[in-house]
Amino acid sequence: VLVLALADLGALEGCDAELVGRYIAESLADEIDDDSPVTYARFKTMCEVIEGRRAAGALGNQHDGEMELVPPELLDSVAMRALFDSYAVDVDENDDTAGDKEENRSARLMTMEAWNGMLLDAGLLAPAGEDLRQTTRAPGALTLAGACVAFARARGPTRSRDASIAHVPDFFAALAAVARVAGVSVGEISCRLLA
Repeated sequence: VLVLALADLGALEGCDAELVGRYIAESLADEIDDDSPVTYARFKTMCEVIEGRRAAGALGNQHDGEMELVPPELLDSVAMRALFDSYAVDVDENDDTAGDKEENRSARLMTMEAWNGMLLDAGLLAPAGEDLRQTTRAPGALTLAGACVAFARARGPTRSRDASIAHVPDFFAALAAVARVAGVSVGEISCRLLA
């Protein structure tokens, strides 16, 4: 939830997903270990530190190089839609947070937990092992923190997507972010997910 709030405030913009994700996970180590809530003062301090580190260039730059465009054939891929649907949940049409039908074209949304599970299943998320905070990166895989940042950035603007992503365009924007961090193409990420 903290990562989603930071993304909503724009605090994660202009930062490398892995670098800012690891900073968040490492700085909250005590709260994570104690299962304690993050206070407003702690949240505000984190925002200020992230802003300072971003201004100093210590959190990388998500715009270094060009982000690969998602191949158009993936957007209409039956296999990619089936993959998304296997992890997604239905949106309650009577829920007033679901937005209007035109705005919410997908009746299914993927939660952050499902997103992380999908990446773990495909070997794109480093398994926790001894590192319960999951801040150690494996070759070709993201940390849990980096995956959460990629997810948070990809969310659409509607209320129904506050804590979830839609199939198009959110899901593919998140896949492009994963591909960039992993240093591979969107096509390769898609193949790993479908394998």
